[in-house]
Amino acid sequence: MLIRALILFALSTSLASAQSPSGGEPEAASPATSEPEPAPPALAPREAWRPRMLLQIDPLTMAIGFLHAQLEVASHPQLSIYLSPHLRLFDGILPDLHGEYVGLGLEAVVRWFPGGAAPTGFWVGPRAVLAQLWSDTDRSVGGYLSVLGGYSWLLEDRWVLALGLGLTYIDYRIDGGGAHGFLPAAHTGVGVAF
Repeated sequence: MLIRALILFALSTSLASAQSPSGGEPEAASPATSEPEPAPPALAPREAWRPRMLLQIDPLTMAIGFLHAQLEVASHPQLSIYLSPHLRLFDGILPDLHGEYVGLGLEAVVRWFPGGAAPTGFWVGPRAVLAQLWSDTDRSVGGYLSVLGGYSWLLEDRWVLALGLGLTYIDYRIDGGGAHGFLPAAHTGVGVAF
């Protein structure tokens, strides 16, 4: 019974919409007038695809002895945030950071994209790393703060290449060694966009 009522309602609604507003027959086409009809609106150009997330590794940081796998998320057209585990598991190319110790922590970055195409294009922003360091004879907390500017390229709508330069303050000391003070900062990134 309910199904029959729904079908009748649907049929009556479709018949009522086919009639003119006055309840009579459907309106006939109006005769041609001397004024031309306005042109239909032009279609807006299709917006280019822009990724919202990047997954990257940093080859330069790896050469220094730190492993980072960065997940960058565009939270706004001009802003992105990325987080990465920070691992120091082996000696890299900087002798000041050599030693028999391990570091485990987190890297966090906020980037501002003035061009409004986050997470690609020109960017500037701070980077921070905080890590627990330990060796057979010592434990400490280390890390660094950086300010960087750079550019992230999107290649073939899928691949990412990023480069950046800036200044860092590092305090990564354990067992009487390690690095401390201001140093040049750099960022490299190779990865995939999605």
